[in-house]
Amino acid sequence: MTKFLGARYVQSRKFESEWLASGDPGPQEARFVVETLDDQKPIGWVGLHPGFPENRTAGLGIAIGEHEFLDGGYGTDTMRTVCRFGLEMMNLNRIELSVFDWNTRAIRVYEKVGFKHEGVARDAMWKANRWHQLVHMG
Repeated sequence: MTKFLGARYVQSRKFESEWLASGDPGPQEARFVVETLDDQKPIGWVGLHPGFPENRTAGLGIAIGEHEFLDGGYGTDTMRTVCRFGLEMMNLNRIELSVFDWNTRAIRVYEKVGFKHEGVARDAMWKANRWHQLVHMG
């Protein structure tokens, strides 16, 4: 899963569980577990990370870590839900994210829910022994 994230090192399920449970959604951060509808099986996480409240902007991070659920619409549904939460409940004006240029599945989801390409940062991240481009979207 770390292939798709900015994280360089593998994180244990225990760490991820504790990180998700460490705080309730609020003005500084809103983190949620992504679950299946049928049996509430945890399959990923999503978070909004506001920098400065006066800017009414937040960065978004999402991961669907269970591979059998990658093409089931969970990413799209999660993106729509968390963006609605951020805009309506957190009073955000802007939500932004960065994604590896080769992660076309994620880019399609982001475009589907309304994100626009705002630029590309060349050689922005060193990972897996090579430089990667990051697409900035908002």
